[in-house]
Amino acid sequence: MKNILILFFLLWFVGEMNAQTIFETGSLKEALAKARKEKKMVLIVGSATWCGPCQVLKKNIFPLEKVGDYFNPRFVVKTYELDKADPDSIARTYNITAYPTLLILNGEGKELTRVLGGASDPNVFIGMIQKAIQPENLLTARAERFRH
Repeated sequence: MKNILILFFLLWFVGEMNAQTIFETGSLKEALAKARKEKKMVLIVGSATWCGPCQVLKKNIFPLEKVGDYFNPRFVVKTYELDKADPDSIARTYNITAYPTLLILNGEGKELTRVLGGASDPNVFIGMIQKAIQPENLLTARAERFRH
């Protein structure tokens, strides 16, 4: 019996290590606090129930182990179906007018960058985010280039 319990615990632990993307269920304020504490960025997924690419991300991309392995250590991920509800007023605060919009924020809620659109391939999707968070692609760097 003891061996069965140990085996069950090991299988559960290994399964937890290779998990799908973890979504924050609290408010944006709570997600920002968690990001500050864990020294992560916040990924806001602004979507709509009628948006095909949004639903592909939700059903086919975020549940993948590979995607979770990339996002979970780097981001606190918060999703919104903005055609249903926007309890944190993110559509207005961050001027979301297209779906999907992926906002990347720092722990203070400042927008670092955004990605419009999704992907049906996990490698392409991860690549889109990796490119977006490169220092030269952050909003501050782009604004600085624009000033010169």
